[in-house]
Amino acid sequence: MVENVLSWFERKGTKLVVIACNTITVLGPETLKKGHTFDITGMSLGTHAALSVTENKRIGVMATEFTIKSRAHEKRQRRRMKRRK
Repeated sequence: MVENVLSWFERKGTKLVVIACNTITVLGPETLKKGHTFDITGMSLGTHAALSVTENKRIGVMATEFTIKSRAHEKRQRRRMKRRK
């Protein structure tokens, strides 16, 4: 189903697709990008933006059980923090 929607976007000349579903984002927009000429980005990058403006470095994330159990947001943010040091 997702591939059908992405193919429809391709036919319409879409330049960017933002995937709002964290489950799909965790599975990898890079995987979905294969074969399409438009860019695909995920909402999980929003955690980085939120952490950059919060004073106490704590944010809330609403997500599916699958996404929370994957710990993808936490792992991604820890990698970013290590790169800053």
